[in-house]
Amino acid sequence: VEIGVGRTGNLIPVAMLEPVELNGTTVSRATLHNYDQVERLNLHLGDHVTLEKGGEIIPKIVAVDPTFRSENAVKIEPPSNCPSCGTIAEHKVGDVEWRCPNKNCNAKQMERILHYVSRRAMDIDTIGPALIEQLMDKRLLQNAADLYLLSHQDLSGLDRMGDKSADNVLAGIEKSRECSLSQFIHALGITNVGEKTAGILAQSFGTLEKLMDSEVADLEMIEEIGPVTAENVFCFFRDPEQKELIADFLERGIRPREEKILQISDSPFCGKTVVLTGTLSEPREVWKKRLILAGAKVNSSVSRKTDYVLAGEDAGSKLFKAEKLEVSVIDEGTAINFLENEN
Repeated sequence: VEIGVGRTGNLIPVAMLEPVELNGTTVSRATLHNYDQVERLNLHLGDHVTLEKGGEIIPKIVAVDPTFRSENAVKIEPPSNCPSCGTIAEHKVGDVEWRCPNKNCNAKQMERILHYVSRRAMDIDTIGPALIEQLMDKRLLQNAADLYLLSHQDLSGLDRMGDKSADNVLAGIEKSRECSLSQFIHALGITNVGEKTAGILAQSFGTLEKLMDSEVADLEMIEEIGPVTAENVFCFFRDPEQKELIADFLERGIRPREEKILQISDSPFCGKTVVLTGTLSEPREVWKKRLILAGAKVNSSVSRKTDYVLAGEDAGSKLFKAEKLEVSVIDEGTAINFLENEN
């Protein structure tokens, strides 16, 4: 078992497997998610296991055959220390995760920076793990805010980094200064705040300042935000280190765009079921996020319960079925008009 370190310090067990063919690919690793899952499976080193692919993509262990187990097999136990920095691992009552509590753990910092530059966050596609590792090794990068201090000289002296590559990296960093508020919230890596929740927070508060000043009660008033997430968001923005990091981002030129506060009850899509089909002018994920924030439920298939089908070019069977069931078919222009002219 190999142990990975997540951006929140969660210690993630990964099973190392004898390579096996599964749905057309060779699988030699499978995430075990957490040690509660390891306990449920009663996993031991050397076990024979059954694999399947979640969503036909991600390999996972679903069962163990104990009849093949050696009498001397060693049970897999949670780690006593972080594999990266050696800090004693912590496990809080009620938490399924074992975590590294060291705020300065290099593995945690690297994962946070990787998350920050990822496509669904700040989308700086010219920065990857190898570059981050080099920059951290040379003490040029300790957190994501340090990206905005990098110079051409810093980059051009690195392995496999010529002048053109350095220019591309700096261009990607510069472009990220102008980001949406939801992008920036997601990029901060708040526990339990993914892309969808970040969008909801952005639409609910409109500005970073209002979100940072919000109380737990304000957050819990948002229908999609539960008490655990509300507490996580509140504590994140009250943490002195996180406040200092955000101050560094703003000082170094990050300007999250204000977002229009949407009153979901005013949206024509509120409570409606929408299906997307055909080629749209923007990625489907963009439209899906936009519709969910407007209170819609986005489904993958058309039925009698569907309220709208948003159709782009070259729409196929879903459009045909919508017409057969007499479901309202709208185009992007109509959908945008609905969103911009709430009743």
